[in-house]
Amino acid sequence: MSNFRMIQMTNNAVSASANELIPLGKVTRKISPCENNRSTFVVTTTGADTVNIERDGYYHIFYNFTGTATGAVGIALVINDETVLTRQMTAGTAGLVSIAFDYYLRVFPNCNNSSTNIPASVQILNSGVAVSAGSGNLVIERVY
Repeated sequence: MSNFRMIQMTNNAVSASANELIPLGKVTRKISPCENNRSTFVVTTTGADTVNIERDGYYHIFYNFTGTATGAVGIALVINDETVLTRQMTAGTAGLVSIAFDYYLRVFPNCNNSSTNIPASVQILNSGVAVSAGSGNLVIERVY
């Protein structure tokens, strides 16, 4: 069985208030073979704002956002309810913004000492002003 696993989610109608999770949209590609009746990625929460990683390993997370806003736009990567990365850009009146980032994450297996490693939740937060007319693209790829 192949070790390659990935999920891609695209939202071509991003509209998010300040300090609100950004809906990730629909799954546009998914390679997630089941082992022991468990998939590698599970999309949860109404509005699909969370991807849970259900297997240990190393993951490459990439997100890009393009949209319109006025002021300081911030996009944050939230892993297990903690902000681990933030990117910002300032736009003029109804200006176009484009923000992209990538991040590598290691998910450890659950064990007797820590049974909270899996699932690892991945979310994107609008940490700046409200954004509209945007598009966002999230790719999570298991690299090892």
